[in-house]
Amino acid sequence: MSKRKSHRRRQAPAGSRPGTLAVPADAPARHIHVMDWTQERFDEIDVDKVDDLARFKQPGTTSWIEVDGLGDEAGLRRIAEIFGIHPLALADIVNVPQRPKFDTFEGHDLVICRMARKGENGDCELEQVGVVIGPSWVISFQEGRKDVWDPVRARIRGGALIRSMAADYLAYALIDTLIDGYYPVVEQLGEELEELEDQVVSHPVRTTLGRIHAARRLLSRWRETCDSTATR
Repeated sequence: MSKRKSHRRRQAPAGSRPGTLAVPADAPARHIHVMDWTQERFDEIDVDKVDDLARFKQPGTTSWIEVDGLGDEAGLRRIAEIFGIHPLALADIVNVPQRPKFDTFEGHDLVICRMARKGENGDCELEQVGVVIGPSWVISFQEGRKDVWDPVRARIRGGALIRSMAADYLAYALIDTLIDGYYPVVEQLGEELEELEDQVVSHPVRTTLGRIHAARRLLSRWRETCDSTATR
C-alpha cells in the first residue's frame, strides 16, 4: 500500500516571535532556477547568488523563480528582502506543515498548497508548496527538486499562450497543473484498494490487516488536505 512521505513537523518553539523560521539542520540545500520572458524573448538560467535575483523584480518581463530546498535560512531571508515578502508569509512557506491557504499581503499574494505525486518506489507522496505571486513574478518554494510542473515548463519554452499572459496567469497554470497531478495518484490508490478488497475476501491473512491500517492512515491524510482546502 502506498504511503504518504513522512514529514517532521517544523514549527518554531512556543512563544517565538511571529515570523520565526524553523529550518532543520538536514534540510535540502537550496537550488534556484529562473525562467524569464517577454513575448519576444526567453531566458532560462540557474542562479547561484541570491542577490542576482534582484533584476527579476523589475517590470517589463515575467519571471518564474523556483526555489527548491529550504535549508538556507539566510538565503531565504534575503529572497524575502529583495521581493518584499512578508515575514509571516515566509514563515508559512518554511515552517512545514501548514494548512492550505491563500493570503494577501502588500505587494504580493501567497498560496500554500500540497503537491501529490508518485515517489520513486511507487509510494504516494504529499509535499507542501508555497507560491508567492507578485506584479510581474512568481516564486515557488518547495522542499525538494522533484515536482509535477514539467508541462508548464514545456509550454513556456514552446512560446505558448502563457508567454503573453501576466504573472497571475502563470500562478494559475502552476496550481492547475498541481491539482491535475492528484489524478494519477488517486487512480493508483483506487487500484490498490480494489486489490486489497479482493485479498480480504478471497485470501484473508494477518498481513492484510497492516495494509488496511496503512490505507486508513493515507486516506485520513488526504481527507485532512481536502477538508482544510475546502474551509479556505
